[in-house]
Amino acid sequence: MTGSLKLPQAERLADQLCRALDDRDIEIDATAVDEVDASILQVLVAARREASAKGRSFEVSFDPEGAPQQLAAQLYLTAALGMTARAGSSNFQGDEQ
Repeated sequence: MTGSLKLPQAERLADQLCRALDDRDIEIDATAVDEVDASILQVLVAARREASAKGRSFEVSFDPEGAPQQLAAQLYLTAALGMTARAGSSNFQGDEQ
């Protein structure tokens, strides 16, 4: 994932994640994503919950200094996304901590 992800990409991302969760765990490198809006974070929260319900893991890594992590914190979504910091990256994990 790279660039800017906003509402116009949210439906496609949700569809892709739903299909992928049917048969595998999800690990996304989004460190090159510069910008997201609340709709993308909502899709990620829903995908994380779906992964958990299916017994799958779900992880998205963002740049720890980037706008996506900052927006998640501003919207109080870090817990819902399972955000943890790891050596130079911010990870959103599907497994409960």
